[in-house]
Amino acid sequence: QAIEKHVALVEKKHSELKLFVEKIQTSTAAWSTDGKIRELAQRINDGQCAKLKAGAMCPTSQELSDYLTKYKLPLLDAVGIIDILNVDGIVVASSDTSHIGRNESEDSVAFNEAKLLPFGQATFFHELVSETDEFNGRMMIHITAPIASTDNSRLVGVLLAHTENEEVNIVVAEDVGLSTESFIVNKEKLLVTPSRFIPDAVLKQKINTPPVNECLQHGMPYSGTYIDYRGIEVFSASICDAKYFGTHVVKTDKSEVFAEIDRLRNTASAILAVVLILLMVYAYLSG
Repeated sequence: QAIEKHVALVEKKHSELKLFVEKIQTSTAAWSTDGKIRELAQRINDGQCAKLKAGAMCPTSQELSDYLTKYKLPLLDAVGIIDILNVDGIVVASSDTSHIGRNESEDSVAFNEAKLLPFGQATFFHELVSETDEFNGRMMIHITAPIASTDNSRLVGVLLAHTENEEVNIVVAEDVGLSTESFIVNKEKLLVTPSRFIPDAVLKQKINTPPVNECLQHGMPYSGTYIDYRGIEVFSASICDAKYFGTHVVKTDKSEVFAEIDRLRNTASAILAVVLILLMVYAYLSG
């Protein structure tokens, strides 16, 4: 029953994570079809802001950046930065203007995939990533969508949404009871969401446990008991999903799982002792 409970819990948490990402994908795709964004991105792509350098700004780029900041960024708290890239992957407008001029074509961004998507769709880079100049180096998700020209005839840019990992952490985390925790481990066997028990463990704590190995070696989920990264025996279940960052694990200390059983056993033992005493008294009185 404990293992079945953990299987159900990890499936629930992973579904919540997928819905969270899909919500941002839907918003990113919708923003990419906004008429104002398409018009300004087309004007920039067609040469109005040619030869942008890092930190440079032109009136059209400034107008588009202001529009993103005022009318798009407030619509979804989960998104912290919105960039507009040209067809070469250069940031030409952004809600964070320090990004303008940056080359994102070879970064941890689903840029090339976005250029191949039908207009009105979005994709995301399937790993949680960290960059020192964004969100103070904290983990984040990149989601991208192609931007069509105003006549839908050609690609004029790519919209890039940055979601800080703190939002993901809230969705993934589970703190029921004293020891239950939910977290994600990447293909390098490193935590990419926080540990409930070890501070500052993201990208530092290695998780070399059966659920992670089962995912990396066979691409399969896991359920059962094992010794976790703290050296404590746990009940656990996991989902292996390379499209959503890696191995999603939910676990609870065995001692907590058996606490209820221990209480039931103690109660049953007490009841049995009382019954035996009553039987002995009855037998004595009957004699």
